[in-house]
Amino acid sequence: MELEEGESADDLWRSFLSSFMELQSRFIPLKGTGQKFIQPKWFNREIRNLLRERRTAYRQAKASGDFDGHRRLNRNVKSKIRAAKRAEEVRVARLCKENPKEFFSYVNGRKPIRRRIGPLVNEDGALMHSDAENANLLNEYFSSVFSEESGPIPEPLDSFSEKLESMVFTQEEIERKIIELKANKSPGPDRFLPRVLREVHGEVSRHLCMVFNRVIQTGCVPRDWREAEVTPIFKKGDASQPSNYRPISLTSIVCKLMERIMVDKITAHLESNLLLRGSQHGFRQHRSCLTNLVEFFHFVFSEHDRDKAIDVVYLDFQKAFDKVPQPPPPSESACTGHRRKCGKLDRELAK
Repeated sequence: MELEEGESADDLWRSFLSSFMELQSRFIPLKGTGQKFIQPKWFNREIRNLLRERRTAYRQAKASGDFDGHRRLNRNVKSKIRAAKRAEEVRVARLCKENPKEFFSYVNGRKPIRRRIGPLVNEDGALMHSDAENANLLNEYFSSVFSEESGPIPEPLDSFSEKLESMVFTQEEIERKIIELKANKSPGPDRFLPRVLREVHGEVSRHLCMVFNRVIQTGCVPRDWREAEVTPIFKKGDASQPSNYRPISLTSIVCKLMERIMVDKITAHLESNLLLRGSQHGFRQHRSCLTNLVEFFHFVFSEHDRDKAIDVVYLDFQKAFDKVPQPPPPSESACTGHRRKCGKLDRELAK
């Protein structure tokens, strides 16, 4: 699998994608379950054999009229099933941090009622029954909610000397990020499986390094990275209104891999040049909502000890994500100290 140096970012990506998928289909077999009914994970061989013995004992008891043996076996089967279910719940609970996907799958499977999407109502009040109509209606709504800045955006003042003019990706940091991928994550539209990437990280990191650096040099991302598989999640209110659903997007695993490396580089630049205020606790290492609350309560009680009055105002934005301008303004990139190609890349990724 060789990539040409002179190709564009999109050509490099498509060459890598086609070669990788061909090798994946050739050397990684697919296994079908072949079962219409999927057995629960607590169902084991011992329980299966006990169920067979119970059926046999029932037929014998029905013929002889003596059900004592069948009753004892039935109590034993129920006891084994309860113990197997408890063991499965303990296993899922222990793995909830490492594998939250399995945890929520188990919880959702225990719900007596599962919420379906729709049927939705359009602007004319007509009820949409088919999946295609509901999907088109949600797509139109999700595409219409983004805000656009109508007035001029003020330019930030450059109060720093060091600027992050460009980025260079290395094979070592790409390998490190691939190893950190969670193997049970769902793939995006490009069908890259995190588990497969982790198994061949030493080989693919060299090619991804070439793709990532070409993306940074040109400021253009491959077209595949702009696609996403969108799942509407119901929040609250009337389930027939599209405005009460929020989109959850599954994007390219490889694109998110590059974004994580970019975040690390930008964060390191901001931290080293003291461009972040001390009051910012979100999206910073070793800081969280808990540290923000601790600092806030420390300030409140310190002022209270000095007999000073304190007024607290809480603000919340309804549908805050919809209010974010798309694409982001150029000044947003400029205020962090990274310009030119990096700022253009931010806008490309936001499309």
